[in-house]
Amino acid sequence: MAARPITRAYRSHDAPACCDLINRAVQGMDGLNEAARQWIATRNVPTVLDAELGPLFTVVSEIDAQCVGVGALDGGEIRRVYVDPTAHGLGVGSSIMDHLEAEALRRGLTTVRLEASPSSVPFYESRSYIPGPEERLDIGAAEFRFIPMTRDLKTQRQ
Repeated sequence: MAARPITRAYRSHDAPACCDLINRAVQGMDGLNEAARQWIATRNVPTVLDAELGPLFTVVSEIDAQCVGVGALDGGEIRRVYVDPTAHGLGVGSSIMDHLEAEALRRGLTTVRLEASPSSVPFYESRSYIPGPEERLDIGAAEFRFIPMTRDLKTQRQ
């Protein structure tokens, strides 16, 4: 993949490709144990994902017509940002975040928040997000570790 990502509005027919993308992304994501990966995979089905993403401001990124990223804005929270591991470093995450942050500003928001996997913290810090202390959520044997982060949208990135 060498082309630049094209980021556009999510449509319901994107749900199957987004499910596949999320399943690929969580396999190598830190902050999750194997039970958490399985928990995500068993619940990550197109009808459920579409019901979650459809009402939100959601974008997908494509390279060569292949879905390589997804992200959503839910009120003041950025959620469900996933990038295909084969597309890391190609500007997919930045394109998604640019669209979500621009929409937040358009809606009059001055601050946004998100929950980042530990390894994605440097990416978000490069976008002026401020990390809080690591948190953990346990659902049965599934362990989810994440870093809550916030950004003042009025500040310029360095």
